[in-house]
Amino acid sequence: MLINTGDFLPLSSLENKIKLNKNFPFTLKYSDGKNIISKIQRDIKNSEVYAQEFNNYFSFINDLSNTKFWIQKENNIFPMTLMDLYQAFLQFIKSGEFEDQLYNVSDISMYGPLGPFKPVALIKMINKSLADKIILYNIIKNKLPTRKFRLNINQQVAIQFGNNFCKVEDINLKQITEHGIVLSLRDDIILPEIEQSEKLRVYLSLNFLDGITGTDNMFYSDYKDDMYTIDQSNIKYYLSYNSFESNEVYFFCRFNHLKGNKDIFRLGEFVRQTEKDLSLQLV
Repeated sequence: MLINTGDFLPLSSLENKIKLNKNFPFTLKYSDGKNIISKIQRDIKNSEVYAQEFNNYFSFINDLSNTKFWIQKENNIFPMTLMDLYQAFLQFIKSGEFEDQLYNVSDISMYGPLGPFKPVALIKMINKSLADKIILYNIIKNKLPTRKFRLNINQQVAIQFGNNFCKVEDINLKQITEHGIVLSLRDDIILPEIEQSEKLRVYLSLNFLDGITGTDNMFYSDYKDDMYTIDQSNIKYYLSYNSFESNEVYFFCRFNHLKGNKDIFRLGEFVRQTEKDLSLQLV
């Protein structure tokens, strides 16, 4: 796949997703691959101008230390800063620490140690756009591990579930990695029915791999030949840190668990080749 590397590395858009090719709906975040991170790190090291622009772009991080708030626990008042909050958040992402402190409701005041206080979960004070920038900054600074390469996408695919696969629903295809696909759903009513199904059928067109295009939603299919079946026990469900707001649940399906007539592993090969192509163009 031809990649438009000219869209890469403008400091003003580090938090955005980059469209890799005008003919395909795949996008990439700067934090989604070691090749991009290595390129940014090299440019910081080799260019004083770029390094200064980089520091200016992330200068807001230092300002977090100047924004205070207070937590009331029983009869005690504890002062904190937004820097403290985001440091705890990063530690939660890295190791799972501070989960209770972030997700349990606490009495918070943004005005002063005397209040007024409002019950709120600290995680709700995390701004997603700001968090994404801070995560990226810490990856570039080698304080967080680089994520494995993945292609982002936002397209509909059909699934079947329930007794004798009697129910059909369109859900979102969110990511493709070298090992599997990530699907997502924002429906509290349907999700329990999917989780209680012994098996799940996913319909996924791979025509684009053969150069066949023609629809905006190129992965969508309702043809039996494009059907893959996975056992419920092999589906990994998970939430993101802001799922309490988005109500979005993700489920990861590994290629080696998706059984069908066509070679689903070709998708993994496509991801690996795309990463290789990107690496060659970002030298």
